[in-house]
Amino acid sequence: MTQFILVLGNRFGWPTESGKSATEIEYDQAYKQDPTKVLVFQKEFDEQNDKSQNEFISKVTDYYSGFWRTTFTDITVLQELVSKSFYNWLIEKSSIGKELTYIDHFIRLANKHKPEPNTQLIYRITPTDVELEYTYFGETIIIHITRKSIYENFWGQVSKLQTKLQNLS
Repeated sequence: MTQFILVLGNRFGWPTESGKSATEIEYDQAYKQDPTKVLVFQKEFDEQNDKSQNEFISKVTDYYSGFWRTTFTDITVLQELVSKSFYNWLIEKSSIGKELTYIDHFIRLANKHKPEPNTQLIYRITPTDVELEYTYFGETIIIHITRKSIYENFWGQVSKLQTKLQNLS
């Protein structure tokens, strides 16, 4: 069980030949392995970020496809936040197992975001799609999402699902 803790400051660091910093390359790999293992912390600072760092921060914290971030002011606060966040992540992971796929994580989140608390969720996984069938108040709503779209934009698809479900209630 591995977690990736991303600490964002105001400097991008040294760009590699690809134009990405070493941190961005590590972040991309962690996201590719399992987007639910990433925790993001951003330092509050007075000085301006450099342009590359602003672009990286925008990518990581994009409202639809990025992560919620926790801000901190100093190392003492960061230590406490990381400790609490890691503990909560560890509890969640140990209660659901450790060898979950992107699709498993997506289904787990789809089950948490129901249009009504007593909604029943039945899902089917095909080689190309995930079909979510929500039944509540005698109605059934079926939502199809391609597995490829979940893999390519995990948090974006979670956000789209949440929006669809909010519009139903």
